[in-house]
Amino acid sequence: MMLPAAAILVGLFLLAWCGLPLAHHASADYAVPVRALVVESTTLPAGSVVDRIWPRHVFAYRYLYQGELYLGQSYRQRGGAREAVRRYPVGATVTAWVDSEQPEKAVIETGISRADLILLVLGLALLLVGLLTFFRLPDHDSAAVEVRGKAGNR
Repeated sequence: MMLPAAAILVGLFLLAWCGLPLAHHASADYAVPVRALVVESTTLPAGSVVDRIWPRHVFAYRYLYQGELYLGQSYRQRGGAREAVRRYPVGATVTAWVDSEQPEKAVIETGISRADLILLVLGLALLLVGLLTFFRLPDHDSAAVEVRGKAGNR
């Protein structure tokens, strides 16, 4: 009983962890390419043990769209600041993809990353296996009771 429940919880966690940030960008149509200048690209100094395990990265770029200057901080639709800091130093010129309806929304890399896709598929698989196992457990328990009952009647 604990294993299916754990699979369901882990599956839901993975789907929420990857899916919710992606859903935030789902309505955006990143179709307009603009040149952008990277203005911040750094790893923050470790201030705690947690920062040593999961360092915090800051990535930002400025871009001009229809005469207005914007500050973007999204590398991918779901984060990716670590990769951005590794790839682009301050002063680098990159192509940002802007949503024409909401020009304050922009990303450097469009689409879903391979890692996010794997996590979403894994989360969905765990959720489905957990649910199928959970709903099949009562059948196995009742079948085991019937077999024991028939064996006892002999």
